[in-house]
Amino acid sequence: MYNVMRFILLWLPVIYFVCRKLYYFGEGATEGYTWLISRSHTKEFSRTYHFWRECVENMGARLICLAICVMRAGWMGLAMFFAGEATGIVIYELKYRDVKLGSWRAYKAGSYELGLNGKTWFSIPYPQWKALLMALVILLIIEIMIMRSVLNA
Repeated sequence: MYNVMRFILLWLPVIYFVCRKLYYFGEGATEGYTWLISRSHTKEFSRTYHFWRECVENMGARLICLAICVMRAGWMGLAMFFAGEATGIVIYELKYRDVKLGSWRAYKAGSYELGLNGKTWFSIPYPQWKALLMALVILLIIEIMIMRSVLNA
């Protein structure tokens, strides 16, 4: 039993790395299909939906991941968490575009808006696919470097 636990703890960062990518890939696909099916969503609905979904629903899962990373690797675990979060958001956006717009290279007009009850708190213009691809490569390199240092610690 001790060897099994030791093996799991040793490879936890790798398992975390792979599972997180899988989560965001699936998340982008399911949300893409949700928005593809219901085109009648208003801008107010979109802001409120994303507030509850991203800020409330997914926060619990993210806090569990954060706790595991910090318990396993301290400050490097914290860095691994934030690098994984950034990489995941890029994967999510590319898959979402693939499902909803028909190609991960599709142009997406507008901006991300977050708010509640019809009020926008802030908005960020949608990045284009070349910027997303560049960010994905850079973030994956950073994340793999962090993971290697965690595994070698």
